[in-house]
Amino acid sequence: GNGFKEMKRRKVRRGLVCVLEGAKHDPSETHDNFLRDLLRAFLATPSDCHRIPEQWEQDPYLRSKVQVVDTDTEGHGFRVLMKVGHMDLPSETPFKQELLARQAMWRKTRPAALDSVARAVQGDLKVLSDPMVCSSI
Repeated sequence: GNGFKEMKRRKVRRGLVCVLEGAKHDPSETHDNFLRDLLRAFLATPSDCHRIPEQWEQDPYLRSKVQVVDTDTEGHGFRVLMKVGHMDLPSETPFKQELLARQAMWRKTRPAALDSVARAVQGDLKVLSDPMVCSSI
């Protein structure tokens, strides 16, 4: 919270402050794999750090973990305060295992309509991989 107030006071053009629920001095003890996601998104496009919550709208797991608490657009800037909840898996979980667990959770929660779309897309891909179809395209 204090970082966000200071960012507003200094009129930082673009910024993101994350408050990690339950984290103390070393956030990797509670949010290690989340920090990997956050740093990956930040390093990909640092100037769009304020849009990370929007970028994560497509990821059901990350979307469920974050909440935008405040935004400030005064002085042609864009600053975001984001609250991050507790993680579902222990911080010691290897990142690859966490990604697999997230995918399994997502499969359990997605609507049946998405399943039918996924099957249709897979069917289209199988058709496109057929040499007879490809030669006629």
